[in-house]
Amino acid sequence: MRMVLKPCLGHFEVESGSRNIVDVELVDLQVDCINKEEAIKYVTDTLELDQRTGNRVELERDFWRREAVYSTGLGHGFAVPHCKTAHIKANSIGVFRLQAPIEWQSIDDKPVDVVIAMTIRDGGEAADTHMRIFSQLARLIMHEEFREGLRAIPDKNDMVAFLKEKLKLN
Repeated sequence: MRMVLKPCLGHFEVESGSRNIVDVELVDLQVDCINKEEAIKYVTDTLELDQRTGNRVELERDFWRREAVYSTGLGHGFAVPHCKTAHIKANSIGVFRLQAPIEWQSIDDKPVDVVIAMTIRDGGEAADTHMRIFSQLARLIMHEEFREGLRAIPDKNDMVAFLKEKLKLN
Protein backbone atom coordinates (compact mmCIF):
# COMPACT_ATOMS: atom_id res chain seq x y z
CA MET A 1 0.00 0.00 0.00
CA ARG A 2 1.32 3.43 -0.93
CA MET A 3 0.46 6.01 1.69
CA VAL A 4 0.84 9.76 1.41
CA LEU A 5 0.74 11.80 4.59
CA LYS A 6 -0.73 15.25 4.24
CA PRO A 7 -1.15 17.91 6.91
CA CYS A 8 -4.78 18.45 7.88
CA LEU A 9 -5.73 20.92 10.63
CA GLY A 10 -2.68 20.25 12.75
CA HIS A 11 -2.51 16.49 12.32
CA PHE A 12 -1.66 14.10 9.54
CA GLU A 13 -4.25 12.29 7.49
CA VAL A 14 -3.59 9.16 5.49
CA GLU A 15 -4.55 9.41 1.85
CA SER A 16 -4.98 5.96 0.39
CA GLY A 17 -3.17 4.84 -2.70
CA SER A 18 -4.32 1.27 -3.01
CA ARG A 19 -5.85 -0.33 0.05
CA ASN A 20 -7.46 -3.72 0.36
CA ILE A 21 -11.20 -3.50 -0.18
CA VAL A 22 -11.67 -6.03 2.65
CA ASP A 23 -9.41 -5.69 5.67
CA VAL A 24 -9.38 -6.96 9.27
CA GLU A 25 -9.90 -3.38 10.46
CA LEU A 26 -13.31 -3.50 8.76
CA VAL A 27 -14.46 -6.68 10.49
CA ASP A 28 -16.14 -6.82 13.88
CA LEU A 29 -17.63 -10.10 15.05
CA GLN A 30 -19.24 -8.77 18.26
CA VAL A 31 -21.15 -5.56 17.47
CA ASP A 32 -23.60 -4.33 20.06
CA CYS A 33 -26.19 -2.16 18.26
CA ILE A 34 -29.85 -1.91 19.16
CA ASN A 35 -31.21 -0.62 15.84
CA LYS A 36 -30.47 0.14 12.20
CA GLU A 37 -29.46 3.74 12.96
CA GLU A 38 -26.81 2.61 15.44
CA ALA A 39 -25.57 -0.03 13.00
CA ILE A 40 -25.07 2.44 10.14
CA LYS A 41 -23.38 4.90 12.49
CA TYR A 42 -21.11 2.07 13.70
CA VAL A 43 -20.16 1.30 10.08
CA THR A 44 -19.29 4.93 9.32
CA ASP A 45 -17.37 5.29 12.60
CA THR A 46 -15.36 2.18 11.72
CA LEU A 47 -14.55 3.59 8.28
CA GLU A 48 -13.45 6.84 9.89
CA LEU A 49 -11.27 5.06 12.46
CA ASP A 50 -9.55 3.18 9.62
CA GLN A 51 -9.02 6.54 7.89
CA ARG A 52 -11.10 5.54 4.88
CA THR A 53 -13.28 8.64 5.13
CA GLY A 54 -12.54 12.21 6.06
CA ASN A 55 -16.23 13.05 6.37
CA ARG A 56 -18.15 10.48 8.39
CA VAL A 57 -21.26 12.67 8.59
CA GLU A 58 -21.63 12.97 4.80
CA LEU A 59 -20.79 9.30 4.34
CA GLU A 60 -23.57 8.39 6.77
CA ARG A 61 -25.95 10.63 4.80
CA ASP A 62 -24.96 8.77 1.61
CA PHE A 63 -25.89 5.46 3.25
CA TRP A 64 -29.25 6.90 4.35
CA ARG A 65 -29.95 8.32 0.87
CA ARG A 66 -29.50 4.83 -0.54
CA GLU A 67 -31.56 3.27 2.26
CA ALA A 68 -34.40 5.72 1.53
CA VAL A 69 -34.70 4.40 -2.03
CA TYR A 70 -35.01 0.75 -1.02
CA SER A 71 -34.15 -1.16 2.15
CA THR A 72 -30.84 -2.97 1.97
CA GLY A 73 -32.15 -5.79 4.15
CA LEU A 74 -31.75 -8.67 1.68
CA GLY A 75 -33.32 -11.37 3.83
CA HIS A 76 -31.99 -14.40 5.67
CA GLY A 77 -30.78 -12.07 8.45
CA PHE A 78 -28.43 -10.07 6.18
CA ALA A 79 -28.30 -6.38 5.35
CA VAL A 80 -25.95 -4.89 2.76
CA PRO A 81 -25.99 -1.11 3.21
CA HIS A 82 -24.06 0.33 0.30
CA CYS A 83 -23.33 3.53 -1.56
CA LYS A 84 -21.24 5.13 -4.25
CA THR A 85 -19.76 8.19 -2.65
CA ALA A 86 -17.18 10.93 -2.92
CA HIS A 87 -16.75 10.66 0.86
CA ILE A 88 -14.67 7.48 0.85
CA LYS A 89 -10.94 7.33 0.15
CA ALA A 90 -10.77 3.64 -0.76
CA ASN A 91 -13.38 1.12 -1.87
CA SER A 92 -14.34 -0.78 1.26
CA ILE A 93 -16.36 -3.77 2.42
CA GLY A 94 -16.90 -4.31 6.12
CA VAL A 95 -18.50 -7.23 7.93
CA PHE A 96 -20.27 -6.66 11.22
CA ARG A 97 -21.87 -9.53 13.15
CA LEU A 98 -24.46 -8.29 15.60
CA GLN A 99 -24.74 -9.71 19.11
CA ALA A 100 -28.53 -9.54 18.83
CA PRO A 101 -30.71 -9.25 15.69
CA ILE A 102 -32.17 -5.83 14.82
CA GLU A 103 -35.06 -4.71 12.61
CA TRP A 104 -34.04 -3.54 9.14
CA GLN A 105 -37.25 -3.58 7.08
CA SER A 106 -35.83 -6.58 5.23
CA ILE A 107 -37.56 -8.08 2.20
CA ASP A 108 -38.50 -11.14 4.28
CA ASP A 109 -39.56 -9.02 7.31
CA LYS A 110 -36.99 -10.81 9.49
CA PRO A 111 -34.40 -9.06 11.66
CA VAL A 112 -30.75 -8.76 10.66
CA ASP A 113 -27.80 -10.26 12.50
CA VAL A 114 -25.07 -9.72 9.87
CA VAL A 115 -24.31 -6.40 8.17
CA ILE A 116 -22.03 -6.30 5.14
CA ALA A 117 -21.37 -2.64 4.38
CA MET A 118 -19.98 -1.57 1.02
CA THR A 119 -18.69 1.84 -0.02
CA ILE A 120 -17.38 2.48 -3.51
CA ARG A 121 -15.62 5.68 -4.56
CA ASP A 122 -17.81 7.68 -6.91
CA GLY A 123 -16.44 8.37 -10.36
CA GLY A 124 -14.61 6.36 -12.99
CA GLU A 125 -15.72 2.75 -12.99
CA ALA A 126 -17.70 3.14 -9.75
CA ALA A 127 -21.04 2.08 -11.22
CA ASP A 128 -19.58 -1.13 -12.66
CA THR A 129 -17.62 -1.96 -9.50
CA HIS A 130 -20.59 -1.18 -7.26
CA MET A 131 -23.05 -3.31 -9.22
CA ARG A 132 -20.61 -6.19 -9.75
CA ILE A 133 -19.80 -6.56 -6.05
CA PHE A 134 -23.35 -5.92 -4.86
CA SER A 135 -24.72 -8.50 -7.33
CA GLN A 136 -22.15 -11.05 -6.17
CA LEU A 137 -23.06 -10.45 -2.54
CA ALA A 138 -26.79 -10.69 -3.22
CA ARG A 139 -26.31 -14.01 -5.05
CA LEU A 140 -24.02 -15.41 -2.35
CA ILE A 141 -26.48 -14.51 0.40
CA MET A 142 -29.01 -16.79 -1.29
CA HIS A 143 -26.72 -19.75 -0.47
CA GLU A 144 -26.96 -21.22 3.02
CA GLU A 145 -23.30 -22.30 2.97
CA PHE A 146 -22.18 -18.68 2.50
CA ARG A 147 -24.55 -17.36 5.18
CA GLU A 148 -23.52 -19.99 7.70
CA GLY A 149 -19.85 -19.37 6.92
CA LEU A 150 -20.20 -15.68 7.73
CA ARG A 151 -22.03 -16.52 10.95
CA ALA A 152 -19.58 -19.21 12.10
CA ILE A 153 -16.12 -17.88 11.23
CA PRO A 154 -14.45 -17.16 14.58
CA ASP A 155 -11.56 -14.97 13.46
CA LYS A 156 -11.23 -11.65 11.59
CA ASN A 157 -8.38 -12.89 9.38
CA ASP A 158 -10.39 -15.96 8.39
CA MET A 159 -13.37 -13.71 7.62
CA VAL A 160 -11.27 -11.55 5.32
CA ALA A 161 -9.86 -14.61 3.54
CA PHE A 162 -13.37 -16.11 3.18
CA LEU A 163 -14.79 -12.93 1.64
CA LYS A 164 -11.84 -12.42 -0.69
CA GLU A 165 -12.22 -15.98 -1.94
CA LYS A 166 -16.01 -15.85 -2.37
CA LEU A 167 -16.00 -12.40 -4.01
CA LYS A 168 -12.92 -13.26 -6.12
CA LEU A 169 -11.00 -10.24 -4.84
CA ASN A 170 -7.22 -9.74 -5.26
